[in-house]
Amino acid sequence: MIVAITGIILILFVIGHLLGNLQIFLGPDWINGYSQHLRDLGPLLWLVRIFLLLTVIVHIYVTIQLAIENRSARPDRYIDRQYVKATFASRHMVVSGLIVLAFIIYHLAHFTVRVTDRRFGLLKADPLGHYDVYLMMVYGFQSYLVSGFYLLGLFLLALHLSHGSSSFFQSLGLNDKKLTPRLAVGGRIFAWLLFAGYASIPVAILLGLVKPAQQLRAEENPNPNIEYRNCMNADNEKAKPYDLQERTALFAKQSRAFVKRLPRTVGNAEDAKQFVRAYWRKLHRRK
Repeated sequence: MIVAITGIILILFVIGHLLGNLQIFLGPDWINGYSQHLRDLGPLLWLVRIFLLLTVIVHIYVTIQLAIENRSARPDRYIDRQYVKATFASRHMVVSGLIVLAFIIYHLAHFTVRVTDRRFGLLKADPLGHYDVYLMMVYGFQSYLVSGFYLLGLFLLALHLSHGSSSFFQSLGLNDKKLTPRLAVGGRIFAWLLFAGYASIPVAILLGLVKPAQQLRAEENPNPNIEYRNCMNADNEKAKPYDLQERTALFAKQSRAFVKRLPRTVGNAEDAKQFVRAYWRKLHRRK
Protein backbone atom coordinates (compact mmCIF):
# COMPACT_ATOMS: atom_id res chain seq x y z
CA MET A 1 0.00 0.00 0.00
CA ILE A 2 2.89 2.37 0.73
CA VAL A 3 4.25 1.78 -2.77
CA ALA A 4 0.83 2.55 -4.24
CA ILE A 5 0.33 5.77 -2.23
CA THR A 6 3.80 7.14 -2.93
CA GLY A 7 3.42 6.08 -6.55
CA ILE A 8 0.20 8.01 -7.07
CA ILE A 9 1.76 11.12 -5.46
CA LEU A 10 4.66 10.93 -7.89
CA ILE A 11 2.35 10.30 -10.86
CA LEU A 12 0.35 13.43 -10.00
CA PHE A 13 3.59 15.41 -9.80
CA VAL A 14 4.77 14.05 -13.17
CA ILE A 15 1.50 15.16 -14.78
CA GLY A 16 1.66 18.65 -13.26
CA HIS A 17 5.33 19.03 -14.13
CA LEU A 18 4.62 18.09 -17.74
CA LEU A 19 1.79 20.62 -18.04
CA GLY A 20 4.14 23.31 -16.77
CA ASN A 21 7.00 22.37 -19.08
CA LEU A 22 4.81 22.19 -22.18
CA GLN A 23 4.29 25.94 -21.85
CA ILE A 24 7.65 26.31 -23.60
CA PHE A 25 5.71 25.85 -26.85
CA LEU A 26 3.59 28.91 -25.96
CA GLY A 27 6.63 31.17 -25.79
CA PRO A 28 9.07 32.62 -23.23
CA ASP A 29 6.50 34.74 -21.40
CA TRP A 30 4.37 31.72 -20.53
CA ILE A 31 7.00 29.40 -19.11
CA ASN A 32 9.05 32.19 -17.51
CA GLY A 33 5.90 33.50 -15.82
CA TYR A 34 5.02 29.98 -14.65
CA SER A 35 8.53 29.57 -13.22
CA GLN A 36 8.32 32.96 -11.49
CA HIS A 37 5.03 31.98 -9.84
CA LEU A 38 6.73 28.89 -8.43
CA ARG A 39 9.68 30.90 -7.11
CA ASP A 40 7.27 33.36 -5.52
CA LEU A 41 6.18 30.50 -3.24
CA GLY A 42 9.50 30.94 -1.44
CA PRO A 43 10.18 28.39 1.33
CA LEU A 44 6.97 26.51 0.46
CA LEU A 45 8.49 25.51 -2.89
CA TRP A 46 11.48 23.93 -1.16
CA LEU A 47 9.20 22.12 1.30
CA VAL A 48 7.35 20.62 -1.68
CA ARG A 49 10.65 19.63 -3.31
CA ILE A 50 11.90 17.97 -0.12
CA PHE A 51 8.56 16.16 0.30
CA LEU A 52 8.71 14.84 -3.27
CA LEU A 53 12.33 13.74 -2.87
CA LEU A 54 11.47 11.88 0.34
CA THR A 55 8.51 10.31 -1.44
CA VAL A 56 10.83 9.01 -4.17
CA ILE A 57 13.24 7.58 -1.59
CA VAL A 58 10.46 5.87 0.38
CA HIS A 59 8.93 4.52 -2.84
CA ILE A 60 12.22 2.98 -3.99
CA TYR A 61 13.15 1.70 -0.52
CA VAL A 62 9.84 -0.10 0.04
CA THR A 63 9.93 -1.51 -3.51
CA ILE A 64 13.40 -2.96 -2.89
CA GLN A 65 12.26 -4.40 0.44
CA LEU A 66 9.32 -6.13 -1.25
CA ALA A 67 11.61 -7.53 -3.94
CA ILE A 68 13.98 -8.92 -1.28
CA GLU A 69 11.08 -10.46 0.65
CA ASN A 70 9.72 -12.09 -2.52
CA ARG A 71 13.11 -13.55 -3.36
CA SER A 72 13.77 -14.78 0.18
CA ALA A 73 10.38 -16.52 0.18
CA ARG A 74 11.88 -18.92 -2.39
CA PRO A 75 15.65 -19.14 -1.87
CA ASP A 76 16.03 -21.81 -4.59
CA ARG A 77 15.89 -20.45 -8.12
CA TYR A 78 13.46 -21.94 -10.61
CA ILE A 79 15.02 -24.58 -12.88
CA ASP A 80 12.83 -23.53 -15.79
CA ARG A 81 11.44 -20.05 -15.30
CA GLN A 82 8.28 -19.34 -17.26
CA TYR A 83 6.83 -15.83 -17.41
CA VAL A 84 3.10 -16.12 -17.97
CA LYS A 85 1.75 -12.62 -17.32
CA ALA A 86 4.85 -10.77 -16.18
CA THR A 87 6.01 -8.15 -18.66
CA PHE A 88 9.53 -6.78 -19.10
CA ALA A 89 8.54 -3.64 -17.17
CA SER A 90 7.13 -5.60 -14.22
CA ARG A 91 10.18 -7.88 -14.00
CA HIS A 92 12.62 -4.97 -13.90
CA MET A 93 10.77 -2.45 -11.73
CA VAL A 94 13.62 -2.16 -9.20
CA VAL A 95 16.33 -1.65 -11.84
CA SER A 96 14.31 0.87 -13.84
CA GLY A 97 13.40 2.67 -10.61
CA LEU A 98 17.05 3.06 -9.59
CA ILE A 99 18.00 4.37 -13.04
CA VAL A 100 15.09 6.81 -12.91
CA LEU A 101 16.38 7.98 -9.51
CA ALA A 102 19.78 8.71 -11.09
CA PHE A 103 17.94 10.58 -13.86
CA ILE A 104 16.05 12.67 -11.29
CA ILE A 105 19.28 13.57 -9.47
CA TYR A 106 20.87 14.72 -12.73
CA HIS A 107 17.73 16.64 -13.66
CA LEU A 108 17.86 18.52 -10.34
CA ALA A 109 21.56 19.28 -10.82
CA HIS A 110 20.90 20.40 -14.40
CA PHE A 111 17.87 22.67 -14.18
CA THR A 112 17.25 23.30 -10.46
CA VAL A 113 20.73 23.75 -8.95
CA ARG A 114 22.18 24.56 -12.42
CA VAL A 115 25.70 23.22 -11.81
CA THR A 116 26.14 21.09 -14.94
CA ASP A 117 26.19 23.85 -17.56
CA ARG A 118 28.29 26.98 -16.99
CA ARG A 119 26.33 28.86 -19.67
CA PHE A 120 23.36 29.10 -17.31
CA GLY A 121 25.34 31.66 -15.31
CA LEU A 122 25.35 33.93 -18.36
CA LEU A 123 21.57 34.04 -18.66
CA LYS A 124 19.96 37.46 -18.56
CA ALA A 125 16.53 38.24 -17.20
CA ASP A 126 13.73 38.29 -19.75
CA PRO A 127 12.05 41.62 -20.68
CA LEU A 128 9.69 41.24 -17.69
CA GLY A 129 12.58 40.76 -15.27
CA HIS A 130 11.96 37.02 -14.77
CA TYR A 131 14.65 34.38 -14.80
CA ASP A 132 14.81 33.10 -18.39
CA VAL A 133 13.80 29.44 -17.95
CA TYR A 134 12.85 29.31 -21.63
CA LEU A 135 16.40 30.11 -22.75
CA MET A 136 17.84 27.77 -20.10
CA MET A 137 15.82 24.84 -21.45
CA VAL A 138 16.69 25.64 -25.06
CA TYR A 139 20.44 25.81 -24.41
CA GLY A 140 20.27 22.83 -22.07
CA PHE A 141 18.65 20.54 -24.64
CA GLN A 142 20.75 21.69 -27.61
CA SER A 143 23.32 19.09 -26.52
CA TYR A 144 22.69 15.74 -28.21
CA LEU A 145 24.30 13.96 -25.26
CA VAL A 146 22.08 15.65 -22.68
CA SER A 147 18.92 15.20 -24.75
CA GLY A 148 19.81 11.55 -25.41
CA PHE A 149 20.21 10.90 -21.68
CA TYR A 150 16.88 12.61 -20.99
CA LEU A 151 15.13 10.49 -23.61
CA LEU A 152 16.64 7.33 -22.09
CA GLY A 153 15.51 8.35 -18.62
CA LEU A 154 12.03 9.19 -19.89
CA PHE A 155 11.84 5.86 -21.72
CA LEU A 156 12.64 3.95 -18.50
CA LEU A 157 10.19 6.14 -16.58
CA ALA A 158 7.47 5.24 -19.10
CA LEU A 159 8.30 1.54 -18.69
CA HIS A 160 8.11 1.94 -14.94
CA LEU A 161 4.78 3.77 -15.10
CA SER A 162 3.27 1.37 -17.64
CA HIS A 163 3.30 -1.31 -14.96
CA GLY A 164 3.07 0.85 -11.84
CA SER A 165 -0.06 2.75 -12.84
CA SER A 166 -2.06 -0.44 -13.41
CA SER A 167 -0.61 -2.12 -10.30
CA PHE A 168 -1.86 0.80 -8.22
CA PHE A 169 -5.48 -0.17 -8.88
CA GLN A 170 -4.74 -3.81 -8.08
CA SER A 171 -3.29 -2.70 -4.74
CA LEU A 172 -6.65 -1.11 -4.01
CA GLY A 173 -8.36 -4.45 -4.61
CA LEU A 174 -9.59 -3.72 -8.13
CA ASN A 175 -8.48 -7.10 -9.45
CA ASP A 176 -11.13 -8.41 -11.81
CA LYS A 177 -10.71 -10.67 -14.85
CA LYS A 178 -12.40 -8.13 -17.10
CA LEU A 179 -11.16 -4.97 -15.42
CA THR A 180 -7.48 -5.89 -14.94
CA PRO A 181 -6.60 -6.16 -18.68
CA ARG A 182 -8.28 -2.81 -19.33
CA LEU A 183 -6.36 -1.19 -16.50
CA ALA A 184 -3.13 -2.64 -17.89
CA VAL A 185 -3.83 -1.20 -21.35
CA GLY A 186 -4.87 2.13 -19.85
CA GLY A 187 -1.66 2.22 -17.80
CA ARG A 188 0.47 1.66 -20.88
CA ILE A 189 -1.36 4.33 -22.90
CA PHE A 190 -1.03 6.79 -20.02
CA ALA A 191 2.68 6.08 -19.58
CA TRP A 192 3.54 6.49 -23.25
CA LEU A 193 1.48 9.66 -23.55
CA LEU A 194 3.60 11.11 -20.76
CA PHE A 195 6.72 9.96 -22.59
CA ALA A 196 5.54 11.62 -25.81
CA GLY A 197 4.79 14.87 -23.98
CA TYR A 198 8.13 15.08 -22.20
CA ALA A 199 10.16 13.85 -25.19
CA SER A 200 8.57 16.44 -27.48
CA ILE A 201 10.53 19.23 -25.74
CA PRO A 202 14.14 18.10 -26.37
CA VAL A 203 13.19 16.74 -29.79
CA ALA A 204 11.63 20.07 -30.83
CA ILE A 205 14.71 21.95 -29.63
CA LEU A 206 17.11 19.64 -31.47
CA LEU A 207 15.04 20.04 -34.64
CA GLY A 208 15.15 23.83 -34.34
CA LEU A 209 11.40 24.18 -33.82
CA VAL A 210 12.03 25.96 -30.51
CA LYS A 211 14.79 28.56 -30.75
CA PRO A 212 16.44 31.00 -28.30
CA ALA A 213 14.49 34.22 -27.85
CA GLN A 214 17.68 36.09 -26.91
CA GLN A 215 21.40 35.41 -26.79
CA LEU A 216 23.65 34.79 -23.82
CA ARG A 217 25.67 37.76 -22.62
CA ALA A 218 28.97 36.22 -23.71
CA GLU A 219 27.62 35.36 -27.16
CA GLU A 220 25.91 38.68 -27.72
CA ASN A 221 29.19 40.60 -27.84
CA PRO A 222 32.54 39.31 -26.50
CA ASN A 223 33.97 42.86 -26.41
CA PRO A 224 31.33 45.60 -25.94
CA ASN A 225 33.96 48.36 -26.15
CA ILE A 226 34.69 47.52 -29.80
CA GLU A 227 31.06 47.99 -30.75
CA TYR A 228 30.89 51.27 -28.85
CA ARG A 229 34.02 52.66 -30.58
CA ASN A 230 32.74 51.61 -34.01
CA CYS A 231 29.44 53.27 -33.27
CA MET A 232 31.09 56.55 -32.25
CA ASN A 233 33.89 56.66 -34.85
CA ALA A 234 32.18 57.45 -38.14
CA ASP A 235 35.56 58.40 -39.69
CA ASN A 236 37.00 54.89 -39.39
CA GLU A 237 39.15 54.38 -42.51
CA LYS A 238 38.17 50.71 -42.83
CA ALA A 239 34.49 51.45 -42.51
CA LYS A 240 32.31 51.00 -45.57
CA PRO A 241 31.01 54.35 -46.97
CA TYR A 242 27.34 53.63 -46.24
CA ASP A 243 24.71 56.04 -47.50
CA LEU A 244 22.58 57.87 -44.96
CA GLN A 245 19.84 55.23 -44.83
CA GLU A 246 22.29 52.36 -44.31
CA ARG A 247 24.29 54.30 -41.71
CA THR A 248 21.11 55.15 -39.85
CA ALA A 249 19.96 51.53 -39.80
CA LEU A 250 23.39 50.32 -38.67
CA PHE A 251 23.57 52.99 -36.00
CA ALA A 252 20.11 52.11 -34.70
CA LYS A 253 21.04 48.42 -34.44
CA GLN A 254 24.35 49.12 -32.68
CA SER A 255 22.84 51.72 -30.36
CA ARG A 256 20.01 49.42 -29.32
CA ALA A 257 22.46 46.60 -28.47
CA PHE A 258 24.69 49.01 -26.51
CA VAL A 259 21.87 50.65 -24.55
CA LYS A 260 20.34 47.27 -23.62
CA ARG A 261 23.54 46.37 -21.79
CA LEU A 262 23.51 49.51 -19.65
CA PRO A 263 22.11 49.27 -16.10
CA ARG A 264 18.56 50.63 -16.02
CA THR A 265 19.11 53.86 -14.13
CA VAL A 266 17.74 57.35 -14.72
CA GLY A 267 21.21 58.73 -15.40
CA ASN A 268 22.01 56.10 -18.01
CA ALA A 269 18.64 56.64 -19.68
CA GLU A 270 19.30 60.38 -20.05
CA ASP A 271 22.87 59.78 -21.27
CA ALA A 272 21.56 57.32 -23.87
CA LYS A 273 19.06 59.87 -25.16
CA GLN A 274 21.78 62.53 -25.50
CA PHE A 275 24.05 60.02 -27.24
CA VAL A 276 21.35 59.16 -29.80
CA ARG A 277 20.48 62.82 -30.51
CA ALA A 278 24.16 63.82 -30.93
CA TYR A 279 25.01 60.98 -33.29
CA TRP A 280 21.81 61.51 -35.29
CA ARG A 281 22.74 65.17 -35.90
CA LYS A 282 26.28 64.10 -36.85
CA LEU A 283 24.96 61.66 -39.46
CA HIS A 284 22.77 64.31 -41.08
CA ARG A 285 25.59 66.89 -41.13
CA ARG A 286 27.81 64.38 -42.95
CA LYS A 287 25.25 64.12 -45.75
